[in-house]
Amino acid sequence: MARELVNLSNQNEELQEIKEGHEQLQQEHKELNQRYSAILQMYGEKEEQVQELRLDLQDVKEMYKTQVRQDSNLTFAL
Repeated sequence: MARELVNLSNQNEELQEIKEGHEQLQQEHKELNQRYSAILQMYGEKEEQVQELRLDLQDVKEMYKTQVRQDSNLTFAL
């Protein structure tokens, strides 16, 4: 009977340690999920900025081409 009590007590301690480890892992998982969500949101914002800059660059290129054409037309007119 005493041996069984010791075995059960040991099992209880092991299970308590496993439970604490599980709770710690759950907390770490929660924190990682929060970081992942924040990074994903920042990535989306940066991707949006890149797209806007690409469109701006395209507009600037078109304006430059138009300006060059106008300048060359003026040169030929002279």
